[in-house]
Amino acid sequence: MRARFLRQDERVFATKVFGRTLPLDDILVTDLLGAGNEPFTAVSAPNDSPFLIPIPRFIYAVNMGVEGFENCINPTVKGSFVRELARIWQGPASVTGTRLCGRKEYELGKPWATYDSQQKASLVEDWYRGGMRTDDPRMPYIRGHIRRGNHV
Repeated sequence: MRARFLRQDERVFATKVFGRTLPLDDILVTDLLGAGNEPFTAVSAPNDSPFLIPIPRFIYAVNMGVEGFENCINPTVKGSFVRELARIWQGPASVTGTRLCGRKEYELGKPWATYDSQQKASLVEDWYRGGMRTDDPRMPYIRGHIRRGNHV
């Protein structure tokens, strides 16, 4: 397994989508994939690092496969990268113990708190894939929750 921290261009891209609400210094990218050859995110609890060094904060491993490891903002993996970042945005509980993190359908118009973590991640991914338009029906969720860091 290879691992690295986010590159500057990936950090800039993440900030365009999420504003300043992600722990960018705490995100690793690996060349692994999960079940069904899907990207997935795992989290290491403080002082429980798989790298055998004590780390006093959560560290997220975005497992993007070889292609994503080379470049998370490559057009073929960019949407999946956004989905995984949306899971990180939700905090450690949304990624703990989950290896299958693909898309999950949702119905627009419901309160943010009624969506589960995978639905929220899919909603953000769909907004990104739709061009991040301000007139997109998903934009109120992005503006009111994602970019404000409002998790409820």
